[in-house]
Amino acid sequence: MLDELRAVLPLLGADAPREEAHRLIVDEDLLHHDSITARTWVYKKLGMRFYPRTAPRAAGAFIRAAQSESDPSQLALLAYEMIAWQDGLVFMLGKEWLLQRLRLPGYAAETRDILDELEWLENNRADCVKAWNGATRQSVAAHYLGLLRDCGLATGSLRKELRSPYVAPDTVLFGTRLILGGGEGAAAVPEHELFAIMGLSPTDVVDALTELHAEGRLVFRVQGSVVHIELEEGDAG
Repeated sequence: MLDELRAVLPLLGADAPREEAHRLIVDEDLLHHDSITARTWVYKKLGMRFYPRTAPRAAGAFIRAAQSESDPSQLALLAYEMIAWQDGLVFMLGKEWLLQRLRLPGYAAETRDILDELEWLENNRADCVKAWNGATRQSVAAHYLGLLRDCGLATGSLRKELRSPYVAPDTVLFGTRLILGGGEGAAAVPEHELFAIMGLSPTDVVDALTELHAEGRLVFRVQGSVVHIELEEGDAG
């Protein structure tokens, strides 16, 4: 839903994005949908992904980060971070399936690959998958690969060739806010799976944090296994 996000994003406030999104999408029909049902569906889907009611500080941090990002590719990666942080299945597929395959040059995936992974998750990690019928699994698999393509982690149509995109320091900064705001310590940040499922190594994360420190955007120090991070603004969560 990146096109819908881009359309509504400049008009949202970080303090009350859900209320403003409802006014814009449902009441004022900003996205030009004929029926109230279609408007409500888009409003709910955007809310689930990008400004969930259960995580107002994370939603505010996302709105601020996204509104200040002028690079479409980095906005897409910010969206991927937020979705992965909120959606357990996206995070699990990233950790159990995507992470290993991003390391394989030229790896191309099809819907069948995700269906096989869902079957493995059903037997080993996620009991909820057992309740899904074939149509639901097919939809999940296709949408997950579409998410990777739209957010810059894959290219192609029927076959999606996976790629590790360039992740800017500001995008790493937003992920750091999510991690610290979620109650994890600074030591967890460089090796966190949220960054790993974007194709980043711990060294990549440290380099980005070092650059942000040099720009005065945060305080970052690392010595051995001791990591210290201070953010300029309030944490997300």
